[in-house]
Amino acid sequence: MFQFITILAGGLNLLLCLIQVRQALKRISFTFLIWMFATVFAVMGIIEGVIAPVFLEQGSRAFEIEPATVAKACTFMLSFNLFMAIAAYYVRRSLKLSARQVRVFSDSSYPRELKCLTVPITIIFTTAVLIYLARVGAYATYSDRYRDTGSAWEMVIMVACWSAVSFALVFRQKWALLYFAGAGATLTYATGMRYFALFFIVPGVVFYFLKGIADSQVGLRHKRSAARRNVILSVIACIAFAAFAQFVLNTRADEGHDNTEISLKTHHIEELWLLKGFYVIIDSYDHDSEPFGFTSYTRMLAGFMFPYNSVFNREYSYALDPPVMFAHIVGNWDMNDTQHFQHWPMLVYSDAYAAFRFWGCLLGIFWGVMYTLIDYLLSKPLLFPFLFPYAMWFYYMTFRGAVSNAIVSIPREFYINVILMCICYFAFWTRRRRVSAGPRTDLPVRMPVACVLSVRSVEG
Repeated sequence: MFQFITILAGGLNLLLCLIQVRQALKRISFTFLIWMFATVFAVMGIIEGVIAPVFLEQGSRAFEIEPATVAKACTFMLSFNLFMAIAAYYVRRSLKLSARQVRVFSDSSYPRELKCLTVPITIIFTTAVLIYLARVGAYATYSDRYRDTGSAWEMVIMVACWSAVSFALVFRQKWALLYFAGAGATLTYATGMRYFALFFIVPGVVFYFLKGIADSQVGLRHKRSAARRNVILSVIACIAFAAFAQFVLNTRADEGHDNTEISLKTHHIEELWLLKGFYVIIDSYDHDSEPFGFTSYTRMLAGFMFPYNSVFNREYSYALDPPVMFAHIVGNWDMNDTQHFQHWPMLVYSDAYAAFRFWGCLLGIFWGVMYTLIDYLLSKPLLFPFLFPYAMWFYYMTFRGAVSNAIVSIPREFYINVILMCICYFAFWTRRRRVSAGPRTDLPVRMPVACVLSVRSVEG
């Protein structure tokens, strides 16, 4: 009975996700990334529903997930995704986002002066990286590096320079793309923190993949061949990124843990067992744990209000971040042990379910609105270079389940780029608008009398 419910709900969920992926690619929408993630976990839900019961071993703890839990998880994901798709549809309809978003891929949509920003930003970035690596070299363990340097100012400057990746993508500056890809890979391996690769590699993969899809819809033959090449290279880069992330996870992430039996290294790609973690969260919040309500969203709002909080010295008494609770539920980590801090996001579905149990599926409306609004902002060439990398970070981190961390971890960097965007608008965009406007052509032109007579003589 439960397997039938799992296959039915999972099949409908998979069909919904595939339709949304197709529609997003047809519109050249960056929300395709969200629906691709949802598709992967929809397939995994069906497979695990067939082979149920499912087992999850995490260190000294072992869980046996019953078929009823898997069926409830698939039904919840279907409900959540359905509400998200409906909300996104009405937001797109209100904002008239049905047209294909191709302007942001053309360098002719941007002032040429923006191209000159790549070099100074790269120099600032390199200086910050050198200072950062010199500093983290004093820390022997992953946990020490993360805890003591996570909010250092050189780290802030490094991530604030993230917009240079967008400039390099838009203006096809290959030297900058190779430099930032290499820097992201080096920082990821040197520190054991995989999000450095997410900062500098994932935006390029997504950009070229969507640009290839957009070019493939053009009738020109040379455009279609280049588009296929971009799509294939993007897929290869994505696979290489996943393999590299797993390599870093296996070789660096366990450094500094006293209890190696309970660790992050599972010899599987970490993201692939997140759905099993979701099953454990369902069981826990159905029987033992109390729902935490809007904790993730209040923390996210507080991070977004960083300038106000800094100016007026506003402080908040936060409850524990839900992924910290999940690390305790799944991995038996002590939530009060700051020496071995663990933060285990378990997909946006876990965050929603732990907030209001099954009624948390209604939070899909919020995420449908949020993801579509961000997609709308990315369709504007003025905003795209400065917001694109942060939008990719937000998409990935929130769907992975780190809802509050998607904002709380980068507010300074985000607002630095907002200030830079305002400066560039008044320095470059307004002047470009005046130049492109040119002289008015709607006024009547008075021709000299001699010219009029010569025209009449020619006609005669």
